[in-house]
Amino acid sequence: MPRARLCVCRPEDRPLTSHPLPPSLTSQYNIKQKLGRGFTLDELREAKINVKLAGTIGISVDHRRKSKSVESFAKNVDRLKDFKARLVVFPKRNGAKYTKKGDASAAEVKEAVQLAAPLNVVPRLAASAISVAPITEEMKNYKAFFSLREARNEARLYGIRLKKSKEVKEEEAK
Repeated sequence: MPRARLCVCRPEDRPLTSHPLPPSLTSQYNIKQKLGRGFTLDELREAKINVKLAGTIGISVDHRRKSKSVESFAKNVDRLKDFKARLVVFPKRNGAKYTKKGDASAAEVKEAVQLAAPLNVVPRLAASAISVAPITEEMKNYKAFFSLREARNEARLYGIRLKKSKEVKEEEAK
């Protein structure tokens, strides 16, 4: 098993989370977002992150989950790319000859600060995403049950009324 690398981020470049945000399964819970168990193998492949490397840099992987929604797949890939761009990976050993591809340079290592805040935070919806309209008098006086009953009755009696109107027109024509 590979030894875990130390991952440190600058405070202004902190990754949001290393867990995906899968869509909720039922309409009852589709308003809330929660952290998933792990990213799919396809999402990691799309973000160009090796599966074995993902475990060492703090990205959770769920090999059983499948991405069925194109929107959530794209959102999770963007989260992975953002995480990867903000991540500072320390080399295992000091010295230029020991640095590997993807490791931070000596200057980035010097200015990096240990992150103490929790990473697994679900981003909240922006206030502009939710819009509330003012309630008018017309809305207050609207009788929903009555209007549904009326529409049901209209649909039920449509054929009978159509037949009667044809009979009346025929009588007038004679």
